Amino acid sequence: MTERGTGEMGEEKQKPQWELAANAVDALGGRATRNEVWEYLKQARPDIPFSTVTADLNAVSVNAPSRTSYHTGQKPRRSDTGSRYDRLL
Repeated sequence: MTERGTGEMGEEKQKPQWELAANAVDALGGRATRNEVWEYLKQARPDIPFSTVTADLNAVSVNAPSRTSYHTGQKPRRSDTGSRYDRLL
């Protein structure tokens, strides 16, 4: 438990959803389908819609053409600059 008494799951719920999706890919061995990520995330958040997971994964995927439609990709940048949003290929 943390000092606030929220425990690990409470800390995860406080993270942005795009970060949870990217972390799920890491937890699944670094490679996963959208469906696998969705199933993984539903363990902690059963109400999470599949479309939200798809959007979150697109937002942090450097090679997703739609990434510029999300707040995480609105500012142009190189993908080798260490941005916290450049998580997946």
